[in-house]
Amino acid sequence: MCKRLGSFLQRQVLDRFFYLREWVVDAIVWLAIRLTAYEVSFADVKEQKKPSNRLHADLDLGSAGDLDGLIAHAKTQVDHAIARRATVTEKCKTLFTFNTALLALIAVFQGRATDLSSWETAIFCTAVLAFVVALVVIWTYFDVGGEITIPLEQELVPLGKDDLKKSLINKNIEKASDIDNRTDYLVDLYRTSRFYMMFGFVLLFVVFSHSYYVRTRVSDTDRILNQLRADPRFEELVREAK
Repeated sequence: MCKRLGSFLQRQVLDRFFYLREWVVDAIVWLAIRLTAYEVSFADVKEQKKPSNRLHADLDLGSAGDLDGLIAHAKTQVDHAIARRATVTEKCKTLFTFNTALLALIAVFQGRATDLSSWETAIFCTAVLAFVVALVVIWTYFDVGGEITIPLEQELVPLGKDDLKKSLINKNIEKASDIDNRTDYLVDLYRTSRFYMMFGFVLLFVVFSHSYYVRTRVSDTDRILNQLRADPRFEELVREAK
């Protein structure tokens, strides 16, 4: 009974919640990318790669002269694709750390947000939203798992020496293309997250620069008086006192 109940809850509640959460995150990421003018379809976001960027076609190796040289070159392409992925990953780690630090600074200066005017508060909230979007986008980067370079499949076992080399050449080229297609999508994630982070940073700079500039011209007493004059409850208390 408990097993059936657990299986029912997993299928009808947990699985549906998981797929709903996944769809919502994909929709947020796709909308964020499209608003930054990068051409990415919703299917690419779900697949987490751009398969149309680098199309693979098997080489005709019937008249190949140096199979060893060709397979070495094909492996080099895979190594270059992996190295490119590692470079993008390091940049994303740096961006993620910087974005997290900015959100921490926002939490530190949150108390000053109460002294902002209405339009400054609107810009401040927009900046926070931009940072959250940047964090969500860059977070999905680390959801992408790594690829197996060349899987060992049953169809490779009965092949002869030359046929095996020919098959591995095409498989290495295909794998390099697949890694690059996924990296192209991850580069768009990095660019999108960087755009929203810089956009939010500029908005924060504008808000706090204007706030500190105004405070140098208006004394604390004048600021308190202006706030009291704008408070309708204070006006009612004054009228009651009169």
